[in-house]
Amino acid sequence: MKNIRYLFLCGLLMSLTGCYDSVVRFWNGDGYYPPPAKKQAYHECSQAFDKINPPPTPPISPEVAHSEASRRRTDELYEYINKCLREKGY
Repeated sequence: MKNIRYLFLCGLLMSLTGCYDSVVRFWNGDGYYPPPAKKQAYHECSQAFDKINPPPTPPISPEVAHSEASRRRTDELYEYINKCLREKGY
């Protein structure tokens, strides 16, 4: 009987954690899906980054995909997109 209570309590806590995450994401941001204008701005910023720093040509091997250069490019991409979105007012 004790084990069933612990199992139920763990399940309840897990579900509340998921609900909390959903509520915080909805309250602090744009909800689950960004508005169309922000989605368009994000797309424009990512295209601008690709023009400045073109992606490597395919095919990409798994070693290259997980390399330090790939991680550095991903970090630069997110920094550029965040800066671009701030400039656009998002």
